[in-house]
Amino acid sequence: MKADERYYLVETKGKGFAKQKDTESKREVAEEWAAKANESTEVEWSYLFPLDQKFNQYKGQGSFGALVKAVRQRGTTEVLTAW
Repeated sequence: MKADERYYLVETKGKGFAKQKDTESKREVAEEWAAKANESTEVEWSYLFPLDQKFNQYKGQGSFGALVKAVRQRGTTEVLTAW
């Protein structure tokens, strides 16, 4: 998905699934992929990991940019496991 001239690799999970053992390793791999993509392309990539509920809330508003903005306003990293 694209917002603010940046592309996002987005992975959503249900609340219970966000705390599974393999979720952290998957997040690390996705962040590494985004870093490598940034090094090898002229496109900026970031990884975003919202819970399904929060993603669907903003999806219903029709604005992925609003979700990204909410992340930045909360002063968090790209990962939203706390939501």
